[in-house]
Amino acid sequence: MQDVKQIDTTIEIITPENISFRYRAAGPFRRLPAFLIDLAIRATTVFVIAITTAMFGVVLQGLSVALFLVAVFLLTWFYGAFFETVMNGQTPGKRMTGLRVLTVDGRPIDGMQAVLRNLLRSL
Repeated sequence: MQDVKQIDTTIEIITPENISFRYRAAGPFRRLPAFLIDLAIRATTVFVIAITTAMFGVVLQGLSVALFLVAVFLLTWFYGAFFETVMNGQTPGKRMTGLRVLTVDGRPIDGMQAVLRNLLRSL
């Protein structure tokens, strides 16, 4: 039998100051718990928004449905972008699992990169 070699998931970066450092890229099994935590947070938030808009639905009538849909849209499309911008490349799930989004040269992503990354994810 042949020896099975583990795929090297480390990436080496050389800075402009000629300093070399390595970091490990996360595979799907390291990313899954972060995704599930973020999914649970989003689902809980949608549930709370649904209950709140249902309680005010009697008073606001059709406006509560519109508010609910806008809130769910914003949460779905901008949850990741908001947290990755504000929390230095991490969503709450990524922070709990020790993951961070970095650029190809090892720097934290900026706001525009976070927005594009999360909007293009659906493609």
